[in-house]
Order: sequence, then structure tokens, then C-alpha cells
Amino acid sequence: MQDYFLNKKLNFSSLKEIDRSPAHFKYKLEHKEPSTPAMAFGSLVHCLILEPQTLADRYIEAPKCDRRTKEGKAIYEAFLSTSNGKEVVSSDDMAQAQEIAKIVLSSAEVQKIISQGKAEQTLEGIIDGVEMKGRLDFIADSFILDVKTCQDANPKSKSFSAFSKSIHKFHYDAQAYIYQALVRQSTGKTLPYIFLAIEKEAPYGFALYHLPAEYLEIGQKKVEKWLRSYKKCLADDFWPCYEKAIQKIEIPNFIINDFMEEV
Repeated sequence: MQDYFLNKKLNFSSLKEIDRSPAHFKYKLEHKEPSTPAMAFGSLVHCLILEPQTLADRYIEAPKCDRRTKEGKAIYEAFLSTSNGKEVVSSDDMAQAQEIAKIVLSSAEVQKIISQGKAEQTLEGIIDGVEMKGRLDFIADSFILDVKTCQDANPKSKSFSAFSKSIHKFHYDAQAYIYQALVRQSTGKTLPYIFLAIEKEAPYGFALYHLPAEYLEIGQKKVEKWLRSYKKCLADDFWPCYEKAIQKIEIPNFIINDFMEEV
């Protein structure tokens, strides 16, 4: 894992920032940002589902103590001194993640899927002349699996999947295009892309989705646009932020669609 982060090739996580602005992209490249609680929890869930055998080597559960008190501070500091660089998680987060993993792994379909390949695989390649890398959650001979924690995995929310909003908001379609392209360069195969969407709140519903070609085409257009912007900014050595003039703010189509369905 550490070797992946030391590799300076572009990845999806950094490249998508250029959609916000080139200035944000450049800042992220130059400043290591700490993992957010949501990201840390998602990684823990990934580990419990895809690589449970590595849990003890990667994570350590914090003791329950009141760190506002002298005694609690002493207990916690003693605990940290023996953590050996492992990622510290609260007992509540560990219990919640374990319950999620238990529910997801009770599915025969999920068990069948994760019995077919390898987890946490790093691939490298060139996309539109730019060196890229990706760390895939799971890859088998016949598919790519991407595990996502989310607020709503409902496959029948009105006229479309609630998870579709997450795909749009977090650019999962672009991530899928990059990973599919890297796999194709490595194996010569264009593999189907599957999401395992898992809700973070009880009762921890989950759903499996196959990403259709139309989504991958949208993802390709995003990546091509981002890379054009990256190469231009790199050539000009100019990384602009937002437009300074007053602009019209647009209403997203999904908000219009939601309103029209409710009327």
C-alpha cells in the first residue's frame, strides 16, 4: 500500500480535482490531505469484506476511556505506544464495520463474487499520453468489483437508482473508465465493472450494480476533458481557479426531475 502512495503517477483521486479547478488539483498534488472519517471507515469495511486476514496487521481497536481526564489520557497514550503504527479505530466503528461485513458476507452472491479473484491490486498505464495508476478493490478474470459505502443503495428509488446520484456526484463513472482502461492495457480484456454499494446505516442494505456502457462513455468524456485541462495547464504552467465574473447558477436535472415527479 505504501509503495502505491509513493508512486507519483496520476490517479483518479487527484485527477478528479481538476473538475473543480486546476488550482484545486495542483494543491492536492502538493499537499497530502489526511483521510476523512468517512474514508477511513470505508477502508475498514473494505478490509473486513475483501481482506479480513489483514485486519490484525492493519488496524487496532482503541480502548474505551475518557480522554478528557488525566487517567483517560494516560490510558490512551499507553495504548498508542503499543499500536506499532497501525490505524487506530474506535470500538464503535469497529463494531459497526463488523456488523456491516457480517450482513454483506451472508449473501451467497457476494461470496461467489469475492471467491473468484484478488483484492487491492495496483495497475499502471498510459491514458491519453499521461501516466496513470489505480488501486483496484478487487479484480477477477471476468469482472472488476468496486466496493462503495453510501447513504442510499436503493435500486428502486423513483425512476432511477439512488446510487446513480452517488455515481454522478463522486465521479465513479470516471473512476470506472480509468480502472477498466488500466486493466485492458494490462490483460488485453475489457472487463465488466460491478459496484457493491453498501449503506452505512442500519439495517445496512446493499445492492450489486453492473455499470452500463453509457455510464462508461460519460466517464471517458470526463477523463478526456480533465486530461486535456491537465496537459494545457502543465504546458502553460498556469493553474487557474474559479471565474471571477458573476455567473448564473444552474439547477441540476435530477432536482428538476424530482420536483416534476412530486407535482
